[in-house]
Amino acid sequence: MNGGLEKELLARLCATVLPYSGVCPLRRGWRNEAAAQPESDPRDERGKGDRMRQHQSPDDLRDRIVGILTNPWAPVTAGLLFLLASGAALLSVMLGSHAEDERDALAAIIREARAGNHLQASQLALSMRRPPEQLPKLLEWFYFNDPDTPLDQIDLPTLSAFIDANQHWPGTRTLEIKREAKLARVRPPAEMLAYYAKHPPVSTSAQRRHLIARLEAGDFDAAASEIRHQWATRWMKSDDERAFEATFGELLQAEDRRRRVAFLLMTGKRTDARRHYDDLDPDWLAFAEAVDADRGGDASLAEALPNDMLRHPAFVVPTVLALDAEGEHEAAEAALLSIPTEMRMPEQEWRARHILIRQALKDQDFDLALGLAQRHGLEDGRNRAEAEWLKGWVALTRLSLPHPAQEAFERSLSTTDETRLRARARYWLAQALRAQGDEAGAENQLEACAGHAHTFYGQACLSALGRKLFDARYPRPRPARGLSDADLAELVTWARTLHEMGINSLGERFLHALNSAARTEDDLAALMTLLDEVGRDDLSLLFAIRAADRGLYNPDALLPQLDIQPARGLRVDEALVHAIAWQESKFRIGAVSRSGALGLMQVLPATAKAMAERHRLPFDEASLTKDARYNLTLGAAYLQDLQRRFEDADLLAIAAYNGGPGNTRRWMREFGDPRTNAIEALVWMESISFGETREYARQVTALYNLYRARIARGAVEILMPRHLLGSRK
Repeated sequence: MNGGLEKELLARLCATVLPYSGVCPLRRGWRNEAAAQPESDPRDERGKGDRMRQHQSPDDLRDRIVGILTNPWAPVTAGLLFLLASGAALLSVMLGSHAEDERDALAAIIREARAGNHLQASQLALSMRRPPEQLPKLLEWFYFNDPDTPLDQIDLPTLSAFIDANQHWPGTRTLEIKREAKLARVRPPAEMLAYYAKHPPVSTSAQRRHLIARLEAGDFDAAASEIRHQWATRWMKSDDERAFEATFGELLQAEDRRRRVAFLLMTGKRTDARRHYDDLDPDWLAFAEAVDADRGGDASLAEALPNDMLRHPAFVVPTVLALDAEGEHEAAEAALLSIPTEMRMPEQEWRARHILIRQALKDQDFDLALGLAQRHGLEDGRNRAEAEWLKGWVALTRLSLPHPAQEAFERSLSTTDETRLRARARYWLAQALRAQGDEAGAENQLEACAGHAHTFYGQACLSALGRKLFDARYPRPRPARGLSDADLAELVTWARTLHEMGINSLGERFLHALNSAARTEDDLAALMTLLDEVGRDDLSLLFAIRAADRGLYNPDALLPQLDIQPARGLRVDEALVHAIAWQESKFRIGAVSRSGALGLMQVLPATAKAMAERHRLPFDEASLTKDARYNLTLGAAYLQDLQRRFEDADLLAIAAYNGGPGNTRRWMREFGDPRTNAIEALVWMESISFGETREYARQVTALYNLYRARIARGAVEILMPRHLLGSRK
């Protein structure tokens, strides 16, 4: 075994597996000598025994072993002590390991490490003749990630150094949580606050400790306010909840306890809510029991409550949803608006509010729609981004109020990091600026989102700039290098090695880590090559989608192509069929939806049977999830049927494929027929009542353009909704 690597491995073991056992007095010396001496220096071996004897006499060594054998870590500490005392030459004899097959030896090491047998894994590693260079780090990683590794057997500086040097390795969140727990044992509050200023707490326990440190440091008012806010608005596991209450219970007021019960009831956590019923006064206990019963029990309990309690969101929101479902829209609106300001729960109200905004749009009551959107009350998060965008969209497209719309779009943009939501906000912000005569500002916004050409609104920005959809990436040769940085290359090594050994589940963790860490499109292309090499093409599309959300594109992976050979007489738009199959199933042949839709094109069996009969094809339901061509043929036949029904208006056919032809015709009646001048096509698409169908229409339209460019291998005009209206337009 290479002497330098042996020293490195022993140093790592002494810093991790046995930091407090007392059997590694030389660990600092090992590291210093490894850095100072040449690897081939014979003094490394000659002086080893002398140095050990300076620290331990034979009697001391025996006493130490006896002491070690009485503690739970006896097998580990005694084993390594024997290794150190006997020297590397005796090691192979002790282990009886002269395995010629290094791969089998490495597999055995990994099996032991995965099973938590870290000493055995380390012994086997020391016996290897040609161990992988990164093996010591892998053994450290296993040790730190092992849930059975006691905290008192982890050295905080060593763990911190490992985390900071290996941010891209899988399992870093687990290690962060361990570091937080270790930090709480050895650091005073001031140092904890300094740490959390750089590293926001990850675990619930760390968040609680952070709040304690803030209280102890004198930040009482702000910390107490945050404690009450978390108690009223955050779900916790039962153990975490009990610990939180035990720690901060004296700071919680009666109102905070009422708010928590209401929050849990409104989010469907009724069992959790009942744990707190003893904290309520009689009136609020009756309130909680009435709300609980209203979701499946005796609704008459509400009759005894005072009117102000009946205006609480926990009662009002279910009432609003029920009234809206029954067509009592005005009563639903009145009920929602009756919630007193001091009782507002904006996050829990948002679904009902959003439904009523959409209903107001159907009713052409745009002032009401805007008013409902303006009073959303949301402070942050995805729902706020949606609410602000919807407010701006109604103001701009329905009420011609570009300046209020601009402000709303800007707030939506500042609230989210999601690529699709930001591209949407920028596109409509550009329209609001243009409506006010600010062409330069509009163009800046369009340019900012045009780089996201894999999204619908990225394409909308490109189209508004008068550009075609073409990118030098179509086609693009694979790079000679990628993932070559040292911190990524070692992940590549282990992903490949683990798959070669058949340990695919562990190897997949390293592949996911590589996908998250890819910094460039060369990195992404190299990752796709690696997936092909290790036989994990099943991950290609998933990884490409995640990378595209970060602005990294790999068309080969993002836009896989099928060999579509439809039945005779069936007219197929290859790009559109690809787009629908991508969106419906991500090309999973055996996909089955909750509604019973099957296969690549997610065709319902009844629809597939009707299409088979119409085109004189045999019908075999089992083949829908086994035979890709059969499923594509019947799915394409249904798509062609929808195109015929809507006179080649692909926008309407796309909406109907997801939302159903009946609903599509209803939306045409409610909002106007986009094939006429009644409504602009993009406004019609954004008016669709079903959120799933709105997103589906955006996604399929974007994919249609991407596949058109992919199939053409060149520049194509971007088809926006106004271009997909068929012969009548």
